[in-house]
Amino acid sequence: MINVRQGVFHLRNEEASYLFRVKDGFLEHLHFGARAETADALAFAARPGCGWGDSTLYREGSNADCLDILPLEWSGCGRGDYRESPLELSIGGRAVSTDFRYLGCEVLKEPPPSALPVSRGQTILAVYLEDAAAKLRLTLLYGVLPTVFTRRAILENCGSSAVHIRKCMSACTELPGDWELHTFSGGWIAEMQHTRTPVTMARTCLESTTGASSSRANPGFLLAAPDAGEQAGAVYGFNLLYSGSHYLSAQKSLQGLTRVLQGISPANFDWELAPGARQFLHQTWAYAEDSTHEAFVRYHHSQSEMFACLKAAYGEAARELGLPLIRSGELVQRLRAQGLGSLCRDGFHIEIPHGRAALALLFPGTF
Repeated sequence: MINVRQGVFHLRNEEASYLFRVKDGFLEHLHFGARAETADALAFAARPGCGWGDSTLYREGSNADCLDILPLEWSGCGRGDYRESPLELSIGGRAVSTDFRYLGCEVLKEPPPSALPVSRGQTILAVYLEDAAAKLRLTLLYGVLPTVFTRRAILENCGSSAVHIRKCMSACTELPGDWELHTFSGGWIAEMQHTRTPVTMARTCLESTTGASSSRANPGFLLAAPDAGEQAGAVYGFNLLYSGSHYLSAQKSLQGLTRVLQGISPANFDWELAPGARQFLHQTWAYAEDSTHEAFVRYHHSQSEMFACLKAAYGEAARELGLPLIRSGELVQRLRAQGLGSLCRDGFHIEIPHGRAALALLFPGTF
């Protein structure tokens, strides 16, 4: 169930509730735990105080308007929140601050297409944030499954200059109370070694930099109350649906909030997000009729059979991922039908110059 009422968002499944609200343009986290009612949301809200002497005011004139002490669904950097940020960007080699404010929301019947793993069969809440000065748009996606909540973040560059992403987490979650981090790292023939680490004001990280999750660092972990056991106690399970280099961190603030971040590892990460950038799926072509490639036997050495299989597979992938298709394979097959030969130089690679020239002319027409 997803309920949106007067700026309060309530996600509820068979076992738990997840609540947050819009406050002064920010998303304030309210509750993640036992099932609750939407009407009780404000009972979970942070109480305004008199501020903290070494905190930075977000807005002049309010002694309590300090992002550093609020539980937040997402936080930028350079605006007074000195906890670890889920997002780090640079433009022209210089780090930039970000200030994402609430823009709107909608409930989706299914997740938006993605080239990354996505859980199916979930209702999605899409919350749109915008940094007007930086011309960036951030979409936070919340999914509801029977016993699980999912999180995902999408960053769009709406400006005219390229933005470099140095770090972008999938989720930022904040929980009050004392917690212990249970991780499962290891190595070859010694996988899943259980480690129990108290969460303190010193940041605790689990990271894989091998390019894969592997046996060294499992992308799943538990956040448990100190008195939790096998049969009773508060325990939160987190798992990143990603098999590459990954990162998680947990750190407790002076106010007793534990911020948990999880996403792609920022180690040596630098992704250029060009203005208006789009992804395309490039369709490959069938082998030449006389190809000696060892994989050709899978198609009974039939070019027409291989082409039919490729066309169907790429069509299904394009629909599932929501990506436009560059139909190179279909162009090559049409040219072959017109008597232009196999267009392959060795039975499977496209030939030079005619084959490559034909495909090069196809690209501008696709875009």
